Amino acid sequence: MLFGFDLGLTSGLVILLIITVFTVCVFEFVNGFIAFSLMPENTESVGVNWKEASKIGQSLLVSPAVGFSMSIVLMFILRQVIKDKKIFKEPEPGTTPPLWIRGILIATCTLVSFFHGSNDGQKGVGLLLIALMTFMPLKFALSPDFQPATANESLTKIQSALPVDVTLPELSKAKETIETLKNDVAKHDPTNVKERLSLRKRFTILKKNMDALLNVPYVISNEKDRKTIAHELKAMGRYTSFVPPWCILIISISLGIGTMIGWKRIVVTIGEKIGKRHMTYAEGATAELIASSTIGLASQFGLPVSTTHVLSSGVAGAMVASKGIKNLQGGTIKSIAIAWLLTLPVTVLLSGLLYFVLRKIV
Repeated sequence: MLFGFDLGLTSGLVILLIITVFTVCVFEFVNGFIAFSLMPENTESVGVNWKEASKIGQSLLVSPAVGFSMSIVLMFILRQVIKDKKIFKEPEPGTTPPLWIRGILIATCTLVSFFHGSNDGQKGVGLLLIALMTFMPLKFALSPDFQPATANESLTKIQSALPVDVTLPELSKAKETIETLKNDVAKHDPTNVKERLSLRKRFTILKKNMDALLNVPYVISNEKDRKTIAHELKAMGRYTSFVPPWCILIISISLGIGTMIGWKRIVVTIGEKIGKRHMTYAEGATAELIASSTIGLASQFGLPVSTTHVLSSGVAGAMVASKGIKNLQGGTIKSIAIAWLLTLPVTVLLSGLLYFVLRKIV
């Protein structure tokens, strides 16, 4: 199973490299794992969490639409509020923007960079943790502060808070699951890889199932019991959500270095090839402000989005607000749209192909 995860990660990186070479945007690092989960060799039933996959798909579809539409709205507002019309004109060659405009552009660029790092940083940390759990599961499958006695205390409190006068199959199953998990936690061998990974998976599944029960008010109606369960689930959540600080540091440095090395292709595409003319100061600031706001909100709600998707949509919206749809370069828009549509199926297919090929070799 870990071999399949490794192949999924490999295919994600390969497709990223291929797409970057041809100057189109990419988001789906993790799609390679979908292919492995659908393989017949996946005997441990580690399937796709389609609920989360659906949320990712929706955020990918909605975020560019938000960037496009809100850029048009903001451009309209700026035209009504700002009296200095110079910011709505193309800058003359060889001239520099006024100090106040330069300050706004630096501020909006900084916001895009910050929120881009916060969103893409989470993806990078997640992928790095998958790799660490693949090669060092004893150390990273559960957090270093995991204590069986403390975990069992939380499980006992959750079990005690479950109602005894409600007869539902889901509730009965939850009680049985908790009892079994308590016994296995008590007998946990910290040197057993399979046990360590199994506990991580079962803690995650338990939280998901209990959250589903909490979402139905009549199942657990006592408010004190609901708060107890929610509190203990949050306490146990740290066992599976631990991120070493050095992981965050490595991803931050990598994002910065990657941006410094490979910035030019994407910047040229977004800044010069989406519209038919040079961007105005107002269009640039609008696209950056909308992109940073959209990405920041997505990060706050735990939704991964593509900075390139949102920013390019914001640029297109600002261009359309100025001189209509005819202000866009159809060829570039078509290339970006095709890249968005093909990323998911190509990544899944590539991951499956790599899996079958390496399965025969290794």
